[in-house]
Amino acid sequence: MSQKPVLHAQGLTKVIGNKKLVNNIDLTIYPGEIFGFLGPNGAGKTTTIRMLVGLADMTAGKVTIAGYDLEKHFEKAISHVGGIVENPEMYKFLTGYQNLIHYWRMCKGVPKSRIDEVVNQVGLEKRIHDKVKTYSLGMRQRLGIAQALLHSPSLLILDEPTNGLDPKGVKEMREHLLQLAREENMAVLVSSHQLAEMELMCDRIGIIQNGSLIGVKEMREFRDEPTRKIRIIADPIQKAHQLLQQFLNTPVEQQDHALIMEVEHEKIPDINHFLVNENIKIYAIMHINQTLEDRFLEMTGGNSIA
Repeated sequence: MSQKPVLHAQGLTKVIGNKKLVNNIDLTIYPGEIFGFLGPNGAGKTTTIRMLVGLADMTAGKVTIAGYDLEKHFEKAISHVGGIVENPEMYKFLTGYQNLIHYWRMCKGVPKSRIDEVVNQVGLEKRIHDKVKTYSLGMRQRLGIAQALLHSPSLLILDEPTNGLDPKGVKEMREHLLQLAREENMAVLVSSHQLAEMELMCDRIGIIQNGSLIGVKEMREFRDEPTRKIRIIADPIQKAHQLLQQFLNTPVEQQDHALIMEVEHEKIPDINHFLVNENIKIYAIMHINQTLEDRFLEMTGGNSIA
């Protein structure tokens, strides 16, 4: 990308005692993109995010936001950031609107009409005058995002923004974030365990494991990355299964009327020819496209995501 990044982190490191929680992470996020931050439990995602917004000290490294050094010019840098780290904290005895009024008073130069704009953006207009103690977790999450958007930040950082949302709410949240990125040119960093949602909305994905960033790729690279797995639909399936295991000398998995195996692309015609000569009917041979979940599990050795 030719444009200047909103967020640029270099050598981000966090050490507590003898334990290195985050190890030399470089991270760059641009205007108008949604960057997905993934990692197994305890990989260092939240620790990294807390350092990016100044909630945790860096042991080493440098963070620049909208051109401002986070340590040297903290107030200027953080004024360009809106975010939710872990769960949004609100005054439960106040209404949603009163909470936003409280935060609005701290935002210099923001018109009061902006409150209604962000309330509509997150779909809380029908409940905004109810007390927060009556809100579900999903509604509190929406209110937290509304608060984060009040000052029209250049960078929106959300740690598990879809927590507590039903499927309709998750879809609406995805649409809100895509709108912010595409129409308002906002940079969005989002951490989530809902891999299917991340696949639908993210432009790039970064995967962290054991405190280190093990891969950053554009979403289309994950989708288009060639796979060596193929699925063959054949009949009779049992005979085809036995023959292929002997022919390939490699594991062949049977799923109902299909066989799944990992082979080199050049061997596919040989497999087809072999089965046809053995009087096996071939109905389809197709590559198996890997999902983000497949690639995540492959890259992290099967570790579960937070």
